[in-house]
Amino acid sequence: MMKPSMFLLATLVLGLLTATNARSEIYIGGQAGYSMPKELSGLRGVKDNEGSTASNLKLSESMAFGAKVGFFLPDWFKWLGAEIDLYGSQPSVKAQAISGTFPALAGVTSVSRSSLTMVHLNANVLVRYPGSTFQPYVGIGVGQNLGFLGASNFSVQDGSISTSLNLLAGLRVFVTETVALFGEFKQNQSKLSFIDNQFDAKYRANLAMFGVTFHFGR
Repeated sequence: MMKPSMFLLATLVLGLLTATNARSEIYIGGQAGYSMPKELSGLRGVKDNEGSTASNLKLSESMAFGAKVGFFLPDWFKWLGAEIDLYGSQPSVKAQAISGTFPALAGVTSVSRSSLTMVHLNANVLVRYPGSTFQPYVGIGVGQNLGFLGASNFSVQDGSISTSLNLLAGLRVFVTETVALFGEFKQNQSKLSFIDNQFDAKYRANLAMFGVTFHFGR
């Protein structure tokens, strides 16, 4: 059965294809910035680790890179749009002290550094002020978070696919009729489930992103 987030992504793709044959404003662009993740919290055992808990895990800040493609409706609804937002970062787990009741933590008081790569694919609904030069906007969306966890003295290599919530606010400034620079702040959150390591954890990250978009049909 298709997850609601994947259904929304598929709907947005169909909307983009439809928009190319209408009078909608379409854009595509790239983005780069900085990811500031919160601690992995609420570590909870599943399967054989059911009932186990552990203290929060601190994550590293990192650069983030991505791309987006979207559209805004024409005429009276030019303030309303949608986009597909793709970006990734590497908020690796820091070497740190840990406590908990997981079997893997028996006799362990600290964990070694392990890589964590996050890829975010979101479908956002946007509301903007459709000014000729300055366009502030806000948005909300859902999507999929892909997490890839490396090996450490607490974990083995593992992957997670989870539904995510994406919140954003930004400002787009047109430097020509069809080229705009933008800056935006966004927050992404989800519950990661690492099946091979048999634990779940809550993930949340704040990101400051900047980029350029190219607009068609404006």
